[in-house]
Amino acid sequence: MIYNKKGENGITLVALVITIIVLLILAGISIVMLTGQNGILNRAVEAKEKTEIAEEKEKIEIAQMQAIMDGMNISNLQKALDQQFGTKIAIVSKNEDEIYKVKLENNLKEYRLTKNGAEEGIDWNNVMKNAKKPEEQKEERNLNTIGIGTDGKEVNMDLWEYTLTEEGYILNDIDDINDTNGEKETKGYLGEIIDGKIQGTVPEYIKAENDKKFIKVVGLKDTFMKIDDLEEMPIIPDTVENMQSTFSRCKNLKQIRMLPNSIVNMKWTFYECESIEKFEELPFYLENMEFTFEKCLNLNAGCDIPEYVKTMRGAYKGCKNLQEFNGEISESVISMENVFEGCSNLKKFESIIPNKVENMFACFSQCVNLKDINVAIPESVTDIRYMLGNCLNLTGTVEINANVTGKKIGNDVDYKACLGYGTATRENSQVYLKGNCKVLNEIISDAKKEYPNSNIILLEN
Repeated sequence: MIYNKKGENGITLVALVITIIVLLILAGISIVMLTGQNGILNRAVEAKEKTEIAEEKEKIEIAQMQAIMDGMNISNLQKALDQQFGTKIAIVSKNEDEIYKVKLENNLKEYRLTKNGAEEGIDWNNVMKNAKKPEEQKEERNLNTIGIGTDGKEVNMDLWEYTLTEEGYILNDIDDINDTNGEKETKGYLGEIIDGKIQGTVPEYIKAENDKKFIKVVGLKDTFMKIDDLEEMPIIPDTVENMQSTFSRCKNLKQIRMLPNSIVNMKWTFYECESIEKFEELPFYLENMEFTFEKCLNLNAGCDIPEYVKTMRGAYKGCKNLQEFNGEISESVISMENVFEGCSNLKKFESIIPNKVENMFACFSQCVNLKDINVAIPESVTDIRYMLGNCLNLTGTVEINANVTGKKIGNDVDYKACLGYGTATRENSQVYLKGNCKVLNEIISDAKKEYPNSNIILLEN
C-alpha cells in the first residue's frame, strides 16, 4: 500500500519563506532598537555623555565656589580647576561678553560660568565636523583651508599668514618665525583695521589641504606688530602659548582684554605700547616676562607675578609713568635683571624679593624718584651691579644678604655701582645698609668714589 506522507516530514517551501521573513522582520526590529535614533546603543551613548557633562559641570562649579571663597579671579579659578581636573586640562579665559569660560583640552568641550553655575558653551567637535570655507575666501593658497575663530565660526583665512610647526599653527610666515634678531619682523594679520579693531576673529583652529584634522593655533609671534591703528585687543584663542612681540609697537593699543591662562611666553608682547594704562592680571601658566611691558610709557601700576614665572628681565623697563609696585612676586622668579630700570616716576616698591632670585643687575637703576624702600636682597643673588644706581632720592633700609664677593662679571665686579651714580644724594635722602653680605663696606666705598655726599649709613647686625 502506498501512503501519502505529505505534511508528516518537514515544512513546505511557503512555510520556510514565511519563517525567514518573520526572522528578518524581528532582526530588523532588533537592529533598529539597538542602533536607531532612539535605539538602545544611542541611548547608552547619550546617557554616558549626559553623565560626563554632569560630572564636568559639577567639578567646574566646585572650582567656581572655591575661587569665589578665595577671591574670584583668573588665577584662583585656574588653581581650583587644576585641583579638580589636573594641570592644564581645564583652561580659563574670557569670552567676548567678559564671561569666564572653561575649555577642556581632552574633549574640546566648553562651559560658561554664570551666576547659575556652569552652562554648556561651544562644542568644538561639532563645530569642526560642520565647518566649511567661507565664500569670501578666494586666495589660491586657501582653496582647501578652513579656519575656525574664537567664536566658533569660520574665519576668512585670506586675512592671515599661517605656518604649521611641530607644536601647531603660528599666525605668521616662516621667515618671521625663524627670525631671532629682528631683521625679518613681519606682521601675520593681513586685513584692515576698522574702528580700531581687526576684521573678524583670530583663528583658533586651522585645517589646511594636507591636514587630516583641525590643528590648534599655538603662536602669535609678531602677529599684530606695528599696527598703529589697532586700539582694541581681539580675543586671544585659549590654545595660544606663545605671544612673543604679538602687539609690539602698537602705539595706540589701549583696550586690553584678559589673556587666556594657556600663555607661557610674553616676551616683548606689549613693547612700546604707549597707550596702555593698566594690566590687571597675567596668565596663570606664564613663565617668561622678559621685556613684556618695556616702554609702555603710560602704564601706571604693576600686578601680581604668576607662580610659574622664571624671568622678569626688563619686564617694566622704561615705564616712565609707573608710580608704585606692590604686587606679589612668585617664588619661581630667578631673574630680576633691569625690571624697573628707567622707571623715573617709581616712588614706592613694597614687594618681597623671592628667595630664588639670582640676578638683580640694574633692577632699580635710574629710578630717580624712588623714595621709601625697605627691601631685603636674598643670599641666592650673585649679581647686584647697578641695582640701585642713580636712585637720587632713595630713603629707607636696604638689607643685602647677596652672595657677592668682588668676582669679575665682564669688565665689572659683581657689586659695581650697586648704590652708585649719586644714590641718596638729594636733600633728606638717606639709606641704611645692613645684611650678611661680605662686601657691604666696599659697596659704600664704591658708591662714594664719585659722589662723596652720598648719605649711606652702615648698620651693625
